[in-house]
Amino acid sequence: MLVFGQALNGLIALSVYRLAKGWWGDWKRAALAALLVAFAFQMPAYYVTWGRYTLSAGLVLLPLAMLAVERVARPSSRNAERIHVVLLTAGVALTHLTALLLLAFWVALVLAEGLLRRWRGRPTSADAPDRRSALTAALSAAGGVLLAAPWLWRIWRQFGASASVWLVSPLDGGQAEYWNYILYLLGPRYSHILFAAAGLGLVWTLIQGGARRLAAWGLVIALLMLPWGLRLNPIRPDHMAIVLFLPAALLLANGLVGLGEHVERVPWRFVRLAGQGVLLAAALSMIGWGGWQSRSVINPETVFVSRADLQAFDWIRQNTPPDARFLINTTQWMTGVFRGVDGGYWLPLITGRQTLLPPALYTLGKAGEVQRINDWAERASRLSACDEAFRSLVQESGAAYVYLREGRGSLQPNALLNCADVVLIYRRGGVFIFEIKP
Repeated sequence: MLVFGQALNGLIALSVYRLAKGWWGDWKRAALAALLVAFAFQMPAYYVTWGRYTLSAGLVLLPLAMLAVERVARPSSRNAERIHVVLLTAGVALTHLTALLLLAFWVALVLAEGLLRRWRGRPTSADAPDRRSALTAALSAAGGVLLAAPWLWRIWRQFGASASVWLVSPLDGGQAEYWNYILYLLGPRYSHILFAAAGLGLVWTLIQGGARRLAAWGLVIALLMLPWGLRLNPIRPDHMAIVLFLPAALLLANGLVGLGEHVERVPWRFVRLAGQGVLLAAALSMIGWGGWQSRSVINPETVFVSRADLQAFDWIRQNTPPDARFLINTTQWMTGVFRGVDGGYWLPLITGRQTLLPPALYTLGKAGEVQRINDWAERASRLSACDEAFRSLVQESGAAYVYLREGRGSLQPNALLNCADVVLIYRRGGVFIFEIKP
């Protein structure tokens, strides 16, 4: 799982390289942006500790789709490039809604630039979008959304009731804690410094031109990241915070390389070499510092399965019936969603045995079933003894076994060792398995 997650992160960096290379035609900007994504910023490396692999996959496709839209928005585009937009947009739509929203922002900016260029009567170059090519790019992207419509309709039926657009007043003091959480997501401190430098890169890009649409795209994401202002539910400001690294890396790379190009024009050789040395050292320091800081990015609290759990899984496959149901420790994850806390959460996926709390996609089930599972999970999260609450939950859920890891969760093994009709049948490496006798 961890190797696969890091492979996705590596693909995000390569995808960013492709976007930057196609946008600027400069390998230096592209390489620096990719290295910043791969090593410097805390995100997307931290996605691995969350298991946000659908978002990771969406961000692999997103830069490729943005570049495809950019190419179709040029007057010299070809039909094959329009097909690329359709397929890549459909891929983004099938992968993650946040990535699809970011792509929608990009398409809207391309369309706005084409229409404004027509309205102002500016001449159109081979690389700048005009009204016709911008409309073609937008329609191609719409075709991709249409291709993914069956899946999007299913998502809309599930979450459409929570979709809304509203404004949060800047005077709303209740958002202060939320802002602290967003700052935490943008951290740690070295990452804050990188974002501040990227902000300077944004200003540089707006002043120098050449990538103002990219700067505007990053600015839109940054504004939607604020807890005050426009809200596009169910996409939250913290969702924008964890994808801000993407425009930040591109703008920071553009600012550093652009500054280096200005230094190259300095007539004094010593000053020129000194300036280039400082910029190179700054770029390498960012990459090295971030890579060193995130070398142990995995949060131990999110690692559920240990070697002891894997040994227990083998034993379970050999010594319990295929239809066995386990009671496990649980905790609340998000509003209306519960998760496990140890290897017991992985039992259905690895051993085929059932638990009273299925994987998190149970929330896509029927409302009554979701409510029943949440009720069981909430009660399991409060268990601490072999008491009436324990026996009532066991009877309702049909659990015949209990899977516990010492030190994880509210219900600890010692609480069941002297429990009547609950027999310890496995103990190794801190993993305890109990059988509940009828």
